[in-house]
Amino acid sequence: TVVNIVNQSEVPENSYAMLLDQNLGLAVHPNGEYGYVNDEPVQLQSLRGNPYEEIAFMLKDRDLEAVSVKDYDGIERMIFAAPIKQCEWTLLIAADKSILNSAENVMLKGFAIATVCSLFIGIIIISFIAERIVKPIRQLADTVAAKDFTRKIHIESKDEIGRLANGINEMFASLKLLLENFADAAKNIKESAVVLSDITKRVVNSTDDVKDKMDGISGTVVVQNQSVTQ
Repeated sequence: TVVNIVNQSEVPENSYAMLLDQNLGLAVHPNGEYGYVNDEPVQLQSLRGNPYEEIAFMLKDRDLEAVSVKDYDGIERMIFAAPIKQCEWTLLIAADKSILNSAENVMLKGFAIATVCSLFIGIIIISFIAERIVKPIRQLADTVAAKDFTRKIHIESKDEIGRLANGINEMFASLKLLLENFADAAKNIKESAVVLSDITKRVVNSTDDVKDKMDGISGTVVVQNQSVTQ
């Protein structure tokens, strides 16, 4: 049954499956020269022009790594081994390296295309996210640089930038109110200064009148004094 399964197995072009019994006898192989001798399979290490010598040592050591060989027909193939535990036989697949390499190239090409597409999509997503982050920061910077306390920053997000914008809006409102109070105080001071200036002028004028009268009185006293002396 195992032999029939191996004979009917489908493998890639220029590839084949072979079957070894528990003694590493070649039970199935596409090369007729490696057929049975005296109704007994030829052991793998005893084949003429043996291309599988490394595989024989590998299987004896239970090392089932893939091996590259130049096969009986001159084609470079990779040999993959898999044990059949139920009967202690071994199934081997000899795959054409050129087909494997072409499949690998297709896979690498697909991987490269997928990588480029992923990078392109990633750049778009990162640019979109960066713009969403930078735009409100730019708006904050422009508003602060304008020194216009009447402007209000409109940022609807609830993250740190949104909280920062709300804080700046509150700060601007406080500064605006403070400046308005300063303006009212300056206006009051100016009006008080005008009133004080008028009062000062009146006091100066009154002082001049008093001085003139005192000078007149002084002159009169001098005249009277002279009269009394005479």
